Amino acid sequence: MYVITVVPFSKIPFPAPQTLDYFCNQIVEVGGIVEILISSRKLLGIAVSCSRISDQKIRIKKSPYKLKPIQRVINAQCVYPRQYIKLALWTSMYYYSPTGLIAKTLFPQFFSKPTIKFLKEISEIKPAPDETEINHEKGGVPVLARGNIAQQISYFSKNIDKAIKNKKSVLFIVPEIYKIDYYITKIPLLRKAAMVTGKLTAKEQYEIWKVSISNKSVLIIGTRAALSMHIKNLGLIILDEEESPYHKSFDQQPYINTKNLAIKLAELSRSKIILGSYVPSIESAWQAKNGEFTKAALRIPRAKSGQNRQIRLVDMRQELKNGNYSIFSMELQKKLTSTIQNGEQAILFINRKGLSTGLLCRDCGHIVKCPNCDVPMTYYRTHPAQNNLYKLACHHCALSKNPPTVCPKCQSYRIKFIGTGTQRVKDELEKFCARNKLKCSMSIIDTLHTQGWEEQQDKFDLFRQKKISVLIGTQLMLKTGILPKCRLCAAITIDPMLAIPDFRMSERIFGIIRKLMENSSSEILIQTYNPESYSLKNILESFGKQNSFETFSEKELEMRKVLSLPPFSNIIKISYSHPNPQKAEGEAKVLLNKLKLQAENCRIPAVDYDILGPAPAFVSRQKNRYIWHIMIKSKIQNLILRNKLLRVVPSGWKIDIDPIEIL
Repeated sequence: MYVITVVPFSKIPFPAPQTLDYFCNQIVEVGGIVEILISSRKLLGIAVSCSRISDQKIRIKKSPYKLKPIQRVINAQCVYPRQYIKLALWTSMYYYSPTGLIAKTLFPQFFSKPTIKFLKEISEIKPAPDETEINHEKGGVPVLARGNIAQQISYFSKNIDKAIKNKKSVLFIVPEIYKIDYYITKIPLLRKAAMVTGKLTAKEQYEIWKVSISNKSVLIIGTRAALSMHIKNLGLIILDEEESPYHKSFDQQPYINTKNLAIKLAELSRSKIILGSYVPSIESAWQAKNGEFTKAALRIPRAKSGQNRQIRLVDMRQELKNGNYSIFSMELQKKLTSTIQNGEQAILFINRKGLSTGLLCRDCGHIVKCPNCDVPMTYYRTHPAQNNLYKLACHHCALSKNPPTVCPKCQSYRIKFIGTGTQRVKDELEKFCARNKLKCSMSIIDTLHTQGWEEQQDKFDLFRQKKISVLIGTQLMLKTGILPKCRLCAAITIDPMLAIPDFRMSERIFGIIRKLMENSSSEILIQTYNPESYSLKNILESFGKQNSFETFSEKELEMRKVLSLPPFSNIIKISYSHPNPQKAEGEAKVLLNKLKLQAENCRIPAVDYDILGPAPAFVSRQKNRYIWHIMIKSKIQNLILRNKLLRVVPSGWKIDIDPIEIL
């Protein structure tokens, strides 16, 4: 008889054991598939260890649970490559997430809901070899390929071609679905690649998975869902836009980052990994500087002489003093007039949707807020073709209602719409063109006006064909390598982003301005009411230097080192929400005391952690639930020790390791 340790394809909440022991009358290899019984449910599970029952007698006697038999063995041989099992176990430990949930995420969805046909085919699959023993090549050290999109494509192509010639498999991961079509068009070698996204059905996913585990050499391109394809003979992993927040799962469990998983997979499979980027993350810049990453031999685009004069900062306070109350400065108006008259094109960026970002009473100061969330409601036009249909909307709970004609608090008629969004920019530009008798076609790209990539692509095509003169949009518009060079690029206002108290915001603003520079052939205008902002000054001074990114990253790293922020620590965000504000605050304070006591009991040195909070979230109420955060700046290298600290966090709390935002 044997004791089989199994990871079930089911979420088992902490602090319950994440692996389950069963006895079996035959040997099941690591990576074998078995059917187990949990309560009254039959589930599939992966065997992660197998030992003789005689060797486990003491542990069995001490166990509070009765050892149950395996229901049946589906395939006793190793179906899963061992490196993917190790990846799942590491991911569960690093992100402090249930192992069964990680298995459901990193393995094809049909393992969670198997059919009779699938079970039959699984039982006949040949064993997967341990490629860590077969592949003796040195790999796993990330290569940071920083350069413009043309340089990256050339570098990716050379490495893909080399991998194919060496009969190795290639995994190409992109942050967004549109990048799949883009790279297939630009890199002919990828035209035969299988495409994997979260939109695939279970059957489609299964067919690709069968090919990936049976063929010696395959090409797969996709989003983070591509990690569920257990690729045989993996030789190359390419992660596009390594700095993109879309690599991180932030809206549903498990809260994992594709970048970290890809690096770990490369280490386990001893394959080469390339991290492509135009503007790398600060963390990657630090790792490259310290030798943890190697740098690709690409010619880094350098600023041309006098390039600092191309980025113009416009003080909108001075515009008000001069009697200009328009959202367009006088300088921007001149540039727009010149651009349109010469038949050239312009890009206008603003990181807000709708007509206005709020509704204010000028008598009592009341701002119309969402009844479910602690945020002002956005004023927008629902159908651009119908100019008389307006709504107030909350982008947190999706509540929509008609705007009031009088102040809900004091019944005053003196209501003013404040703030600026994409629709208002378009309306003001139409009025400006009408006053100056300019013929101009314009369009908006944001989540309100373009529901999917197909609609975005249509507008990008029209812009490339010069059928659209001015493109207005949010960050959704700034797609790498998609937009052509145009005469004028301008940020209508950068102030809302400067006001967000997140340590990564300067990095994001730098990236936005860098993308505007990429799309501009001449001039960039940045409008602001806060030209003295330290972050903005730092960013613009960096662009005035020859090595703009290096200058900016050095200053950012200095600041983060003083504040012990990533990469000098790992952030752990622990969140709790409740309909009762007193209950939410009380539970947060109780957990704080538990964490401090647990740290003492675990004898964690005080220099290795810093617990901040509890404090209400930036938007303290969402969907009628009050949200409180506790932040831990962790320098604890031992994951087992760190997870002992987190073990006191009760169920119902959200634990996010390395969050993309701390608000």
